[in-house]
Amino acid sequence: MKETVSTHEKPTAAIALSLLSGVFILFFSIVCVFWWNWWLPMGIMPGMWQEWHEHMRWFGDAGTLSFMMGVLGMLFGAIVIAAALMLRSVPRQREIWGAIIIAFSAISLMSCMGGFGIGTVLGIIGGVLAVVWRPPGTEPPEIRHQRQAG
Repeated sequence: MKETVSTHEKPTAAIALSLLSGVFILFFSIVCVFWWNWWLPMGIMPGMWQEWHEHMRWFGDAGTLSFMMGVLGMLFGAIVIAAALMLRSVPRQREIWGAIIIAFSAISLMSCMGGFGIGTVLGIIGGVLAVVWRPPGTEPPEIRHQRQAG
């Protein structure tokens, strides 16, 4: 018999925050890829990128770096969204999906600042909420014993 989970037995706050996190990370990574790679070759962004190009030639072109960071950010954002959707469909595995959300939200800081930091913060909060969430009616044995004794 297949176990069904009603809408009241899902970590809805964790799902919503994690989805929003993934959208922020994905959106700002797309902006990073297209915006910086469009403006940079036109010579409109001289300041920091000019310094980068002069002093860090061994690392590569700044446009290539921003493109790679944006692509990685899109990958991390897609993973966070996928983990949030899996959290919605299989809430029994909330610890695994919450840990994946936390990890990829934190790692996304390395690429386009994790949705300018907003995506990272929302993802970490959503992941923690997913990990600590318990279905209604289930509580740890020590709390159950305290209620029966008190």
